[in-house]
Amino acid sequence: MPFFRDKQLYAACLDLWIAGQETTSNTLAWMVMYLMLNPEVQKKVHAELDQVIGSDRFITVEDKTQLHYINATVAETQRFCNLVPLNVNHRLVKDVEIKGFRIPANTTILHQISTVLFDERYFPEPLKFKPERFLDSEGKFFQPSSLMPFGVGKRACLGEGLARLE
Repeated sequence: MPFFRDKQLYAACLDLWIAGQETTSNTLAWMVMYLMLNPEVQKKVHAELDQVIGSDRFITVEDKTQLHYINATVAETQRFCNLVPLNVNHRLVKDVEIKGFRIPANTTILHQISTVLFDERYFPEPLKFKPERFLDSEGKFFQPSSLMPFGVGKRACLGEGLARLE
């Protein structure tokens, strides 16, 4: 631990790094499987790589904004595989009423993300792998607020930034 004198800080940084790497490797593994099962999607991914990158250079971070179909495929992979089905436990600090149900203070709650990721109101035909759902009418990638594989709000996954960058 040459850079960290504080063991707790070291452990926290290591946890964040591992969480980001784990999310990335799991997303890629699922994506490979979905591409194998959906050859038409695989062809579109390959065509976009040929068009934007070509065969004479490596992909860079700067290319990400031009790879709309690939970004859509990653988004659909994260939606479809339900990467983190349950988020971190939370505890209510005061009584809450939601749609007529009273939930007392100190109750532990979990966000079951899959209830949104597979909800037909947000994702029509949720059991079909369709990257196009994340492309606008001009073919540009967009990410709706209903896509929340890392959770939402200030308590979303801390490794999200690293995972998205990777």
